[in-house]
Amino acid sequence: LLASTYNKGRADAGNCEVPCDRRPHLQHSDDDGATWSTPRDISGEIRDPRWDAWYATGPVHGIQLTRGKHAGRLVFGVNAESYGTDRITENHAALALSDDGGDSWRLGARDTWPLAPDGTFRQKPSELTLVERVDGGIYVNGREQEGKDLGHRDAAVSQDGGESFQAPFRALPDLYTPMVQGAVIRLPSAGRRGPGRLLLSAPADPDRRRTMMIRSSYDEGRTWESVDRGAVVTTDWSGYSDLVALSNG
Repeated sequence: LLASTYNKGRADAGNCEVPCDRRPHLQHSDDDGATWSTPRDISGEIRDPRWDAWYATGPVHGIQLTRGKHAGRLVFGVNAESYGTDRITENHAALALSDDGGDSWRLGARDTWPLAPDGTFRQKPSELTLVERVDGGIYVNGREQEGKDLGHRDAAVSQDGGESFQAPFRALPDLYTPMVQGAVIRLPSAGRRGPGRLLLSAPADPDRRRTMMIRSSYDEGRTWESVDRGAVVTTDWSGYSDLVALSNG
């Protein structure tokens, strides 16, 4: 399954004008990606009409839950903004859910941050990456987009299969990254007891998009390795990334 967004193009190099009519679509492949179905507009299922300034799915992989009563459910992240009176008025982080293999979708957990009277946001979680915890919960790690709280990453947890967030997103000031997308995945570990290991891919320079690094968490995302312990992929300029587990581990 491939989730994507579409908006009308422009003749110049400018961004989509705000309010921007970005629409989520879904495609599927039954031959390992050699061919794909015609894109299907699913705006009516997972885009709130009030999310009219910005809207994006992913941009990383979604997951399929394997534990508990929601096993089999498909989940991916969405971030959006609302527009009014010539400015962005609200920021939204949400989860899209499917219980029938992607035939139909709906919005589950949502976390909305309004514009403060002084014209700032406390937090603006966006570009969500998620992983299933060993207890069946969903750990969601996001890009922190110019909120007042310290740090460029934030996180939240859902304990009901993505229906709601246990608490609002909170900033992770000790997890050093620039303002950029990142990706989280569980590292398979056959026969290992305990919570296992999560991996995060993201640049490690807090000011610039460079020094791509893989950092580990051994407590289901509650804490992460510092930059002096992470595995450096490259010290060169680097930005967006994604992770996938291969069959050989």
